[in-house]
Amino acid sequence: MENDTWEVKLLTFPLRQVPDSSYTILQSNTQCNLMHWAALFRNSRGDVLVLEGLRHGRMLVPNISNWFDTERVRSEVLLGHIESNEYCIMHIGNKQRAAPYDVIQSNCQTYVINVLHEFGIDVPGHIRTFGYR
Repeated sequence: MENDTWEVKLLTFPLRQVPDSSYTILQSNTQCNLMHWAALFRNSRGDVLVLEGLRHGRMLVPNISNWFDTERVRSEVLLGHIESNEYCIMHIGNKQRAAPYDVIQSNCQTYVINVLHEFGIDVPGHIRTFGYR
């Protein structure tokens, strides 16, 4: 794994647009500064690493998930928000109750890259940003 180069993409959209029922508790929690994010990375062999966590205030709580095969990630995690064969970091939150968009984007992106570096994973310096602003 140490010798692999990993691809990463960034996608952002408001929490209310996420159709997955597993996010219900986050959608109903309007009293705190809470957001959910997940980072999906693909290497040259087609392996996918999922890193996900909650950001509550200034605290970022990471959780290294299991390895997923490509079809499962595409069908169960991405929910049709991006085209096939694209993997991404997702920031999901209510813009009015969360930190400014650019602050969240920068903090989470830097944090995820630092975590991956600790695992010996090389992440390209350029990360494309598109979607919700």
